[in-house]
Amino acid sequence: MATVEMEALGKDYGTLRILQDVSLDIDEGEFVVLVGPSGCGKSTLLRMIAGLETITSGTLRIAGRVVNDVEARERDIAMVFQSYALYPHMTVRQNIGFPLSVRRHDPSDIARAVDRVSQMTGLSELLDRKPRALSGGQRQRVAMGRSMIRDPKVFLFDEPLSNLDAKLRVQMRQQIRDLHRSVKATSIYVTHDQIEAMTLADRVVLLNDGRIQQVGTPMELYLQPANTFVAGFIGSPEMNFIDGVVRIKGDRPHITFHQEPAFSLPVQSGVAMEDGRKVVVGVRPEHLEPGTIGLPVRVFDAECLGPETVIFAEGGAGRLISVVRGIDAPGHGDQVRLYPDPAQIHLFDAESRIRIN
Repeated sequence: MATVEMEALGKDYGTLRILQDVSLDIDEGEFVVLVGPSGCGKSTLLRMIAGLETITSGTLRIAGRVVNDVEARERDIAMVFQSYALYPHMTVRQNIGFPLSVRRHDPSDIARAVDRVSQMTGLSELLDRKPRALSGGQRQRVAMGRSMIRDPKVFLFDEPLSNLDAKLRVQMRQQIRDLHRSVKATSIYVTHDQIEAMTLADRVVLLNDGRIQQVGTPMELYLQPANTFVAGFIGSPEMNFIDGVVRIKGDRPHITFHQEPAFSLPVQSGVAMEDGRKVVVGVRPEHLEPGTIGLPVRVFDAECLGPETVIFAEGGAGRLISVVRGIDAPGHGDQVRLYPDPAQIHLFDAESRIRIN
């Protein structure tokens, strides 16, 4: 295992800035997930760590050693790609053992290592098959086993589950978690899927436009998003955002909504707010419920998912999404009021879009 330290890393392609001032320390044995929208720079950052992309600026250390100019093969890193990159003419046994074979290890040592890794990845019964006789999930496990056999300092995963169907992704997430608990290796995992990030990570690193937006545990990003981008990216369905103004009523601040001045929402105690401040109120769909008071909207669609129904509505506050438990929920064309739970709202400055603590 090894630490990975990034200090003000930057990456340019000519005049195009891809990554800027990326600083992050990853502990030994930690599972860190890099997540963000397409084009945010997460895969580029992973390839810089792997030595497949040059570093324009900043410093990268692995196990305390500066590796900016160290070749990829000298970094003792294993990488699992989105494409399985298996050798089609080789068996599972040969594919897994290939990294040791090219280093001319003793055949008996290779055989023992393949047996050990195949047991960990659940491939013991498939060692004599070739890739064409395997399912997508089995091929990905072979690719993971091939990376594990060298006991590298760091594992890198570049969207390894993107090619799998939904059911297989769930199974593979469980297997990756189990493997990490067994191997306890430092792991950096790239994905655009927030569910993978939330379920796999010890810590999540959310990037956008080449910059880190927030670093924290999955629940820290969910419960205390640093800005509206983080709040809108983490959570499914995504968070609702409503413009409002702070008004002091008595000794307590309230949020008055431009679209519905007759309705105001009390702000929980402990949040210092000045009168007249413009804010953005963030409320997750599960905390926006139909009631007798609230924001008036008309339902234009509803999706019944069994245990819950997702309501899509629009009104003066714009388009809003509400998640209601059960199947007894408003339907298409219904006029309802949606009430944000005051204890669950998130407040952001209207100009900077940064969280108000």
